[in-house]
Amino acid sequence: MPTHKDNTDAASVGEKLDGKMLETSLDHVQSHANGTVATIGGIDPATLHNDEVITQAIQAIGFGRFQWQLTFSCGFGFLVDQMVLVSISLVTPQAAMEFGPRYATLLSASSYAGLLVGALFLGTLADNFGRRLVWQASIFGCSIMTAIAASSPNWAALNVFIALIGLFAGGNLAIDLTLLAEAIPQEWSFILSSLAGIWGFGNAVTGLIAWPLLVNFGCPSGSTPETCSRGDNMGWRYLYITLGGLCLVMSLVRAFVLRSLESPRWLVSCGKMQEAAEVI
Repeated sequence: MPTHKDNTDAASVGEKLDGKMLETSLDHVQSHANGTVATIGGIDPATLHNDEVITQAIQAIGFGRFQWQLTFSCGFGFLVDQMVLVSISLVTPQAAMEFGPRYATLLSASSYAGLLVGALFLGTLADNFGRRLVWQASIFGCSIMTAIAASSPNWAALNVFIALIGLFAGGNLAIDLTLLAEAIPQEWSFILSSLAGIWGFGNAVTGLIAWPLLVNFGCPSGSTPETCSRGDNMGWRYLYITLGGLCLVMSLVRAFVLRSLESPRWLVSCGKMQEAAEVI
């Protein structure tokens, strides 16, 4: 993570942290060695103290280049989430001319169901296996499902893929906020709500991409399955391929360019004090 501009200040923070980490690690071991652990609200006091040490270290480090990179990378989740939702309203009329209008309204329901399940399921995975791994895998999974959705031969397949897209997008969005909140000082917490502005950008990006594709490669308004074949209605499929490609680029940038570290707070909650100290 980034440090203060003054290397001396950074060193003092590190020395202070190391001392506290050593103390809290010993407290943690001793509290469990006795066989009886006094808890506060069901939580080991040593764990509470360890988390306080991490909080003080994050406050001392401040908001630097690493935090800006993490903010930008977490913004990808908001962008992907909005592109997925907006694309449904653009794709539905085009797909209805090809597949028929009977099940058109199910796409939105499938998407929101996926978002809900993803936030709950992937959020639980992140709590158990680490924020960073699930965070990176979620946006990659979203890119793959979005591209595959372009090959849907009917409503049933398209609804399944839309639900899976929502699952990965919803999980990614939930972890975005958690990971960022656990890495920034308290006075910068406003940045979390500021990320919502990216939703507007996602609307614009999706609309600009869809416009030429749906106009030039889609069936004319009023077409029916009898007059609108797959070959004449490739616009919405091209849209999903393009959005899937964008999601893939963002997942690669997140993994290899704007590389993040595991959340120190999650490491503390797992008792991995040495790893948390190394991250700080």
